[in-house]
Amino acid sequence: MRHTRTAARCLTVAAAGVLAATTTGVPAVAADDGATIETLSTGYVFPLGLASDDAGTIYVADGFTGRLLQTPGTGGAPTLVDSQPGFLAGVDATGAGTLTYVATVNQPTDTRVRRVKPDGSFRTLASPSLFERRVNPDRDVSYGFRGLAAWCARKLPPFVLPYQGIVDSNPYAVALGPRGRVYVADAAGNTVVRVGPRGGIALVAVLPPVDMVITPAARAYIKDAFDIDLPRCVVGKTYRAEPVPTDVEVGPNGKLYVSALPGAPELPGTGRVYEVDPATAAVRTVARGFTSAVDLALKGRTIYVAELFAGQISRTTIGGAKPVPVTAPGQVVPGAVEVDDAGRLLATSISFGPDGEPDGNSSVVVVTP
Repeated sequence: MRHTRTAARCLTVAAAGVLAATTTGVPAVAADDGATIETLSTGYVFPLGLASDDAGTIYVADGFTGRLLQTPGTGGAPTLVDSQPGFLAGVDATGAGTLTYVATVNQPTDTRVRRVKPDGSFRTLASPSLFERRVNPDRDVSYGFRGLAAWCARKLPPFVLPYQGIVDSNPYAVALGPRGRVYVADAAGNTVVRVGPRGGIALVAVLPPVDMVITPAARAYIKDAFDIDLPRCVVGKTYRAEPVPTDVEVGPNGKLYVSALPGAPELPGTGRVYEVDPATAAVRTVARGFTSAVDLALKGRTIYVAELFAGQISRTTIGGAKPVPVTAPGQVVPGAVEVDDAGRLLATSISFGPDGEPDGNSSVVVVTP
């Protein structure tokens, strides 16, 4: 339940047992709800980051391969932009080919925000792990089970008992803001932080814990999905999970919009989208009910959310409308979503082989609701 591994690795393990369908290699097909999927590019392994620049070039952060790839907005084979040992997820673009991305080289001790220019030159802007070790913003936040009797607590494994926020960093997403600012969603730090033009890091907000009541059905799900056999005495009790921010975007109103999923065990429908005011650190829930909300994209006041475990993309609004699926379940297995300058909804669709592992045939697709 405490998440001490890279968040996306947990997603890989869980998704292998939950999802079977992908759209890789499939031409444009109309879903029952009217959505159409057009494949632009294939050949990715575990694409969890997606961006497009002013010239229409699409960039993909390919998870555990450590590769940052590009392809024309009209499709074509991906080509390498940069490579970094470790794990890549979030990427954002500005101009024609200037990229900012986050990398986890050695969690939690070496995580980086990097910038790559069109000529191939790069520099490290900041180290979220250094900030996390120095500040640990959620050090006073309590996670784990609440209100358990001592006799019940003695039946539980230590990692589900109450604990304070630990030192851990896994920058999962990045968004370019005004005045040269870069916003970073740190999935393991449970925070959104801001990197200034000169590389300094400041806390924007700590996301609130996610309270999940353990019902009999939830207890059975946790045993089946996570192989954690909780004793019956936890039924009816509340587990306070870490919030795990998975993406951050700057909205038209200057507020930040953040997708999040609870640290394991994630119960279905417990993912959320938050609005964060960077000026006041105020956090409010915009929408809830998502299953593994791993990414989001904005188009005006519409918010698109990639739900990896559910195998669908859903939409809500800045005003908090009830989430509505855009794609049919399994039509795409979305690792990331993005809206390009032409207004197209782009997504990555992750492909798994018979063994449940990514098979190298994941795609970038255009989704037309």
